[in-house]
Amino acid sequence: MGTRYGSAAAVATVLLLGGCGVADSAAGPVSGPVSAPTPTPTLCAEFPPQPPLPGDVEGWWSSTPADANGNVLTDPADWPAQLREHPRIALVDAATGRVVSSWDRRTCGQIPDFRPPSGLSGNQLVVLDADSGAVLESMSMQR
Repeated sequence: MGTRYGSAAAVATVLLLGGCGVADSAAGPVSGPVSAPTPTPTLCAEFPPQPPLPGDVEGWWSSTPADANGNVLTDPADWPAQLREHPRIALVDAATGRVVSSWDRRTCGQIPDFRPPSGLSGNQLVVLDADSGAVLESMSMQR
């Protein structure tokens, strides 16, 4: 008697699952919400003119990207990778923690609220990524 009911249950399961056929391929794939790509911030090649700041040092972080002929490279795709990877830079006196200058290629100006990370030391100027605080370069200072 157990076999008879087991067979009936198996047949019912087959019939039930048989009604769950594959969706009509003409209907097309079902997709969820499409998220827009994250916009890439516009980066500026040239900073507005400003007077030199006390203790400031020129370098890749504050210069205008240019090709071998001196032509300004306005398309960030043509810039050295370092400029694209670190668009916000601060030059800091490591001994005192004083921000000497800062450069933001997203706003084309200074970073007014930048605070250097604690733990900097030594008689040197350090170039920091303003977002991560990572030291990208350092230079000795004559005091």
